[in-house]
Amino acid sequence: MYTLLAMAGGALMFRNHRVLVSAFVLMAFLSLVFFRLHRPRILIIQSESFDTERSKDFKAGWIRGAILNPILINESWFSLESDQQPNSNLAIMGALRAFEREKPDLVVLVDDDANERVGKRLVTHEDLKILYAGLDESPERYGYVGKRNITGFGEKLRLEPFHDLLKILATRESLRYGVLGLDNERGRARMAQIHKCDMSNNTLAFTQLVPDFKSLQTLIRSHSEIDVLLVLNLDTMPEQSGERLMVQEREVVLWIENNAKALPIGVDERYVANGGGLAIELSSKELGELVSLRARKWVGPKQEKMPQVEYPEEFSVSIRTSRITARQAMLPPIYVEAARAAKKLYSEPN
Repeated sequence: MYTLLAMAGGALMFRNHRVLVSAFVLMAFLSLVFFRLHRPRILIIQSESFDTERSKDFKAGWIRGAILNPILINESWFSLESDQQPNSNLAIMGALRAFEREKPDLVVLVDDDANERVGKRLVTHEDLKILYAGLDESPERYGYVGKRNITGFGEKLRLEPFHDLLKILATRESLRYGVLGLDNERGRARMAQIHKCDMSNNTLAFTQLVPDFKSLQTLIRSHSEIDVLLVLNLDTMPEQSGERLMVQEREVVLWIENNAKALPIGVDERYVANGGGLAIELSSKELGELVSLRARKWVGPKQEKMPQVEYPEEFSVSIRTSRITARQAMLPPIYVEAARAAKKLYSEPN
């Protein structure tokens, strides 16, 4: 009789143990699902394709920020240039569909294009946190001023890094700068910043935005007196106004390098990636890290107050050695090594 009772008790204990284990597994699973569904959601919308060097640097900085502050979040990415027709409304609709699908707590908008095309449409969502990054324009343009749920990082174009390098390269103390760019929103915003820059003891020979490739060629040919040619922005552009024939950005850059007597310097890495010799820009990797850290603090467990607008100051240099050598220029080793360390040293000819 005792043996039967012991066996029955053992079976009951075994069944209870199985029930407890099953309940524990179920509770753990439900907790995991609940946590995944309720942890902060961040949607990052970029203007450029994910394949550009600037986008890759931004993503690398974002990951570095995640390592420094490893809170768990749900994050998703969208590129306005992922669409076959990036200038159409299809890309905007895709971004808005991503917003509706993800229902984020915070949206990160990278560069002016994303803020212009998407930010203006989200600005009425007062419960949504918006973090902009890399603005050339004033936040006022997008309706952000006075909003308690919107902040971010602007970009201020500074010429001091250019002056510092040119003091080493040039034999003259005072240099004549020419500044050109494409006549679009980014070009106009950067040109406005140029007029506020400290020129030190240098002079501005001309500042001009061009509508087409023909105008760019005429401008460069008519200004052989300058020492430095700053290239604010380029893109695929019409051969000349009113024509459908387009000239690719790479072809424009190569023409500048082969025909400009002055030393051309871009203000972002795209210039060098498309065949140019030298560019100095604000570091996209630092920007990505700062945005990542701020986003995590803003939606993290402590729910920190809305941070103030900041303007990053770390610069990076991109170099194509064959172009620099062709101009018989000798860059200081510290610049070359900085470009190499940042994987922005282009050694192949173009």
